[in-house]
Amino acid sequence: MARKRALRDFDEPEVMSVRSSNRTTARLGLALTAALLGLAVTAVATADPVDPSSPPTSSSPEPGSPPSSSTENPPSSAPETPPAEEPRDLRVTATFDQPSYLPGKKITATVTVENTGAEPVTTSGSFPSHADMVELTPGEDPAMDVTLDAGARVSREVTGTVADPGTARLYVRFGQREYSFPVRITGKATQPERPLNTVLAVSTEFTRDTYAKEDAPTVRVTLTNKGRLLLTGIVATCEHREPYPNLTGGGWAGLSDGGVTIPADSSKVVEVTEAMPATAYDFGYVRVDCAFGQSGVDYGANPRTSDQASVPGQVAEFSGQITNNDPGASRAGFRVLLTHKGGGCPIVGEDTSDPAGRFSLGPLPVGQYDMFVVPPDKHWVFKYGNHVPVDVVANRDGDDYLVWVYGGVGDNPNLVPPPACAGPGGPGGNPPAPRGSALPDLAHTGASLVLPGLSGMAALLLGGGALLLARRRRAG
Repeated sequence: MARKRALRDFDEPEVMSVRSSNRTTARLGLALTAALLGLAVTAVATADPVDPSSPPTSSSPEPGSPPSSSTENPPSSAPETPPAEEPRDLRVTATFDQPSYLPGKKITATVTVENTGAEPVTTSGSFPSHADMVELTPGEDPAMDVTLDAGARVSREVTGTVADPGTARLYVRFGQREYSFPVRITGKATQPERPLNTVLAVSTEFTRDTYAKEDAPTVRVTLTNKGRLLLTGIVATCEHREPYPNLTGGGWAGLSDGGVTIPADSSKVVEVTEAMPATAYDFGYVRVDCAFGQSGVDYGANPRTSDQASVPGQVAEFSGQITNNDPGASRAGFRVLLTHKGGGCPIVGEDTSDPAGRFSLGPLPVGQYDMFVVPPDKHWVFKYGNHVPVDVVANRDGDDYLVWVYGGVGDNPNLVPPPACAGPGGPGGNPPAPRGSALPDLAHTGASLVLPGLSGMAALLLGGGALLLARRRRAG
């Protein structure tokens, strides 16, 4: 729903009344007047296209502004962006449930973040990778977003493993500050000679493409042993975290207790059924995402597979805000578009942000979409890129999507253009954009320039014909 741009005003040409006894002179005046009117109509019809090299129409924050935190889920393919804002007055500690661990055994740590300052703090943490790191258990959230009042603290429990003996460390990072906490690993590692994903292939698929909200979805799991040895104790570990509508893998016959056995050079098909996740109807889909390994053995490279089915019926509005760490900067003129998952035509929703950066799209069927954000000029840098996947979810009032942007010092080469769509429901063409948009370069007025242009040309020809007729009569 793009906002309409006010039409530009043009002054009418002044016409002076001149008295004359010479009728030929009067006709010449009428001819010139007609020609001028023709030029005026043509000027109004062709004034809208914008020179792409003209300066941007919206104000930008100071170049090089440092980024802040976000509640978004960043995609894995996001381009490089400025580093997060340096957190201040944070105290980070970690405690472990045991003094030492065997290789491959589960390590449980409690990470505590305390705001020791006098002002509230909102920031985002992560668990970065290093050679001696404690690797988080699959399904653990790699981000740790915190909002703390002065003197407040928050704790989170994380689990992971280490394969090799020696001293390992749990790493936690907030902004540019990184914390490490040593944990002792004793004993010998018992790794198999070959990773499991070289001998075990797995596929999962829902038995139906669409389910009703009260259905219990069924997943067909196909396990193929490509090796020459028997595989025993194969179990599923499924990724699931609230509020996303993923199956948990709990109660899957064979795949959640002692595991299944697969003879050499053969396949086994297991069908498992689980209750529909409570949030699936609000999200519009149900998903399964699982890794498969041998119970009690850490291969380090287990096969992983996923699938998704639709749970239709709900509609919702998708709203959000363009934001940065400069509260005084205008964030108007960002064009926000949604397409179906995959980024192709048609454009299913569109809006342009107001000076506070707010935008709203909908109502739309709940589900997964691709979002494109076209900035008012090419100097803007996006924390997670200007093309990201988003969920349109019902019953989540007040949960606005935040798009973090920063003013750059030059053109951003990583901007992704939205698909070229002629309009809702039609492929091809190039969609018009609001004035000042970096992509594409034409101004969006909603009006055709063909008819006004033809009218101006006709008036111009009429004026020229009248002038020629006046000259011939004078000559006669």
